Amino acid sequence: MKTAFPDLHLEIQQVISDGRKVARVCTMRGTHQGEFRGILASGQVIAVRRIDTFIVEEDRIYPFVVAPRRWVVERTLAILGRARRLSKVYEHEELHSEAMIYLASIGSLLRRLSPNTMTATRYRKGVAAA
Repeated sequence: MKTAFPDLHLEIQQVISDGRKVARVCTMRGTHQGEFRGILASGQVIAVRRIDTFIVEEDRIYPFVVAPRRWVVERTLAILGRARRLSKVYEHEELHSEAMIYLASIGSLLRRLSPNTMTATRYRKGVAAA
């Protein structure tokens, strides 16, 4: 990196902290004067804006790493959030709430298995129910 951009410098625009989490907004600037990842020197000034996140614990700083497969949890919560019955707590029993989660998951899986056959056909204007 130093051979491709010998005058590379980091300019920090903002530092945000929330407890032990710290984010840094910065811009890296440098002149492309050597080969970088197979790209020959162009002599152009390059500017890259980036956000770095860190975790601070006592006297150590750790880079923030996203948990692997976190997207699975977030996607599942988004799918369940689309189920109208799960938007509020309607059930009095835990077993009933669990059953509603299973029903919402089954509906999501069925829509993924056959997306073209399960289109919404109810409440169309001017069409009589069959």
